[in-house]
Amino acid sequence: MIYVMAAIMVIGFLVALERFFYLHKGKIRSRDFVSGIVNLLKNGRTVEALSLCEETPGPVAAIVKAALLNLRRMPQELMLSLQMTAAGEIPLLEKRVNTLLFLSRLVQLVGLMGALWELRAPFEAVAQNGTLLSTQGFANATLKSLMWLVSAVGLGAVFYSLYHLLNGRVRALISDMERAAIELQSQIISAQTSLQTSIQDAQNASKTSTTK
Repeated sequence: MIYVMAAIMVIGFLVALERFFYLHKGKIRSRDFVSGIVNLLKNGRTVEALSLCEETPGPVAAIVKAALLNLRRMPQELMLSLQMTAAGEIPLLEKRVNTLLFLSRLVQLVGLMGALWELRAPFEAVAQNGTLLSTQGFANATLKSLMWLVSAVGLGAVFYSLYHLLNGRVRALISDMERAAIELQSQIISAQTSLQTSIQDAQNASKTSTTK
């Protein structure tokens, strides 16, 4: 039973470390990143903006890249493309996070089983030897059982805390994705509207000069 507990502990900490490194790598300053991309677009450096998105890890860069690849599409198509990209990125962020919640419950069940197994020993000795229950033997078995329970509850609390900590980081990254998508989408729609207005003004001016 002790090996099962140790295996759960090792697996849990490995999962937590892997998720921490993955989420930390994807965390960037989304507002500064989007502002930099917008400045590049205003200067007509679209290719450089795309290269920056490809070199930057994380879901925010993926959202921005999807927006850049659909610059000339209608707002509805652009929104659909961003939603599809987000739908592909969110499962990658949430991957294996729920494993910690499962392990926090599993380790407590294993601890309970270990405690019951330790309590079995003095009663088994009474059943086999037909002697009275030893106070010292019962106390030792109870102490070992309590050690199992304390270890299980402690590990369960650690894994449960890690689950909520990682889940909070995932929610923060999703919020950054949404914020970047909304900001970039509004910038693109505003640029498209300005361009259409300029074209209409040019056409109206051309018609006026032709009429004269």
